[in-house]
Amino acid sequence: MRLLRTKTCNPSASLARLRSSPNNPSPSPAAPATTKSSAAASPWFPVLRASIAARDLLLGKTAHARIIVSHQSHDRFLVNNLISMYSKCGSLLYARQLFDEMPHRDLVTWNAVLAAYAQWAEFDVELVGEGFDLFRELVRETVSISTLTLSPVLKLCLVAESLRAAEAVHGFAEKVGLGFHSFVSGALVNIYSKCGLAFEARILFDRTPDEDRDAVLWKVMIMGYRQADMLCEMCRLFATFHGNGFLPDDDDILDCFVGEAIWEVTEQVEGFTEQVQGLAVKYSYCLDSNDGGEDSFIVSSFNRTLSSRLKAGDYMTAIIGFSKINELGFKYDSSTVTMVLAAVAGLNCFSLGLQVHSMIFKSGFQSDLLISNSLINTYAKVGCPDCAEYLFSDMEQRDLISWNSMISICADNSRRVEAVKLLRSLLVAGLSPDPFTIASFLKACSSMKDGVRLCKETHAYALRRDMTADNFVSTALPPKTISSRQRMFCGVDGIYCVFIGNLNNLSSLIRQYGLSKNTNEAMLVIEAYRTLRDRSPYPADQVLKDLDGSFGFVIYDSTAGTAFVSVVSS
Repeated sequence: MRLLRTKTCNPSASLARLRSSPNNPSPSPAAPATTKSSAAASPWFPVLRASIAARDLLLGKTAHARIIVSHQSHDRFLVNNLISMYSKCGSLLYARQLFDEMPHRDLVTWNAVLAAYAQWAEFDVELVGEGFDLFRELVRETVSISTLTLSPVLKLCLVAESLRAAEAVHGFAEKVGLGFHSFVSGALVNIYSKCGLAFEARILFDRTPDEDRDAVLWKVMIMGYRQADMLCEMCRLFATFHGNGFLPDDDDILDCFVGEAIWEVTEQVEGFTEQVQGLAVKYSYCLDSNDGGEDSFIVSSFNRTLSSRLKAGDYMTAIIGFSKINELGFKYDSSTVTMVLAAVAGLNCFSLGLQVHSMIFKSGFQSDLLISNSLINTYAKVGCPDCAEYLFSDMEQRDLISWNSMISICADNSRRVEAVKLLRSLLVAGLSPDPFTIASFLKACSSMKDGVRLCKETHAYALRRDMTADNFVSTALPPKTISSRQRMFCGVDGIYCVFIGNLNNLSSLIRQYGLSKNTNEAMLVIEAYRTLRDRSPYPADQVLKDLDGSFGFVIYDSTAGTAFVSVVSS
């Protein structure tokens, strides 16, 4: 058994009153201790409630000590509240100890300790088994069972994700006549839905009386259909949910109907488009947008669902959903188009890119700068740089992202002369290159006939703009453009290094040693020395042979009082 703790508050006013009044009035030891009415009048009850509200374990322990001193430790009502207090204040060990020491237990006692195990089982899975053992012991005690007893047991089944345990509790609930209770059936619907048994969950849902079906139960069943990919059934159930006068209270349930259902809805769901539009009109007042109304409502729900599909890598499903929303006549915005283009790039399908481009052109998004940049990037990734170049030349407005995309495309497709022309045009347009521009241009001109001169000029520009420390630029710079006489000094954990020269394979060494992208040569040499020192005996030449370039360095280890000197010329 583990002692679970939570952060305790400072002693409250109740604790101060306890300390200042050592002779608190308390019932006589001979007074009745089993009736709730007499125990409820005890002065300890509000103190225990205060400790639970503040999660103050110190206050609860102090009250428990005073209860023992006042000879009320056998009051069943107070002990039940003490068990609840210890569990909610983070001490399951004391709660279980009180439970084990009770000579006579009632249903409230069992419910309190089961609730404690259900509360902490989320943080310690081993407690699930102990909670089930307590429930078995309760059944053997032949104590009458209530819904408050089954509530923590069903939560244990959900935490353990045990369908077998849930079915056993379900059978027991049917046996004792609690299977039709709305709380029990709702919890079982939730468990069956999350375990993929949507059909069984729907049977329980349908037999629940209409007056006991609240919005939470409807949402659980709708989300269960969503998890089981039974989207047509989910759409029909949502229509019934809305027809019964319930209001969606969050984005999840709205996304089920407006977003997810678009992928799978067919003519089997009669009037789906009209239902969505009617729902959008009804709830569009919840949006903050000044225009768009119901269209903005539908687009927001669809975009959230589309984003979740992209994050899961389900690119084809994203394309199918975009096609569906076109067929159903719903509008979409630039964010929708951008995510669809990302899906096309992920699929690396040129023909699909042309189809999406045609839809974009018909929808009037061609002039949108963000979408134009996304199209250029998409054509580059699907292997059609000519289409990207044509689209770029036809753009009325361009930003730095547009220029960077085209320069990178030219560098990747050996169009070096076009890359030089693009960089000159960028400067004529009054834009300032950023590190990504410089890195892409260096990659383009590194193999040109006049590439050495261009690289040196670009390197000088990067030095003036303080861009050489950027990882993109430092990686793209050819070794010959880096001054062989650059000097560096740094110290890490009492190890100091003076470094002169450069390393040609700095990027690969950074990945090999697992260092950050901003690591320079001196910092890397220190890390190599620490590896040599900590793995001793390890030949020094085994470390030095991995360093490629013309360099020299001196390392001083202040802790060991040793120096390491090396000069290498490649």
